[in-house]
Amino acid sequence: MIFEIFYSWQSDLPNKTNRGYIEKVIKIAIKKIQIDMKNTKIFEIDRDTKGNLGSPDIIDTIFSKIDDTDVFICDISIINNENVGRKTPNPNVMVELGYAVRSIGWEKIICLFNLKYGDMNDIPFDLRTKRILVYNSEDTNDKEKITKVISDSLIKMVEQQQLFNPIKDHLKGKIDYCVLELLKHIASIVYRTYGMSESLEKVKFLLDENKDSLEGKLKEDFVIIGFFAYKNLDDIAKRLDDLFSLVTSSQNYPREWKVFILKFRDCIRSFQWHISKRRENLLFVSKLKKSQEYEIVSGYEMNHSNPKHSYILLKTKRDGDKEVINAGNLVFSDFNELFMEYEINKSEVSRFADYILKVIEETNEWLKLSGNEFVLDPDYYHIGGAI
Repeated sequence: MIFEIFYSWQSDLPNKTNRGYIEKVIKIAIKKIQIDMKNTKIFEIDRDTKGNLGSPDIIDTIFSKIDDTDVFICDISIINNENVGRKTPNPNVMVELGYAVRSIGWEKIICLFNLKYGDMNDIPFDLRTKRILVYNSEDTNDKEKITKVISDSLIKMVEQQQLFNPIKDHLKGKIDYCVLELLKHIASIVYRTYGMSESLEKVKFLLDENKDSLEGKLKEDFVIIGFFAYKNLDDIAKRLDDLFSLVTSSQNYPREWKVFILKFRDCIRSFQWHISKRRENLLFVSKLKKSQEYEIVSGYEMNHSNPKHSYILLKTKRDGDKEVINAGNLVFSDFNELFMEYEINKSEVSRFADYILKVIEETNEWLKLSGNEFVLDPDYYHIGGAI
């Protein structure tokens, strides 16, 4: 997961002592954390209308970004120290700070104060009781000191799970479900694992594959049954379309999430092309032999709340009971095709391996972006394996 830092700055004081000084310190702190976290980027800095095209409403844009941010850092240095009257920080910064307090809470806020331009007694009384990070821009040692304090504070927020966002985590679980459905199906082909739980366990190995290892596995002599050769992921594509509509209608989700959904939607579309029977060179070639190990039943006939094209793969155990192995939506012209044994067309192995590598690349980028782990959607998974 990449956490957003919103930086509320002011330009009344010199850039080299305040705005630019603090922004540089934040960036150094982020870089330090990235190095400490084994080159994993977990923080990004944002400010005012940065990244918004056109002529957005500044106030609405800033407030929306504060609502969406994980950490709020602001400069509350006195801007009118020469004034014989009341001393004050920048009014806009104070408005943004007040909004941030209401929106994300004090535990996610870091205030900085430059002693070069005033005394702590000059700031509003209600701020004096808060922990303010003070520095003096004329002290050459202070930059290193506050960099460490900011870095340590951000790491502490992560370790204590103060940056937990239930809305983002809920949506990530929905996105991860779609990602895992494709990965599990690819794993069932690459590793010949028919069970849903077994395929899920193989995903971590799939994400470490390279071109040579994939081609080697796909060129081995093996067969899969038509249930997997005809598995259709249109329902997953529809879920991704719905998720894209959701994230684009709200400012609560990072732009990178929206881009990923589009990219992975293309991965689904490409998968459908690879397994299509309309292709000149088919990916799966029938061996004209029927498997006797499995039984396939209509999920719709069992329960009309299931999709019409849903089917369940069963295997007969030694005691005669039926065991659910897999399930999914299937498109076929002859029901008997689902029991037929298929092998991969060797002339298509390289192209299919390239496709799998693209899926692996997109997935690994998504994991870096969203927390380096999958969130198992409780609507579809339970402790002990996939539902």
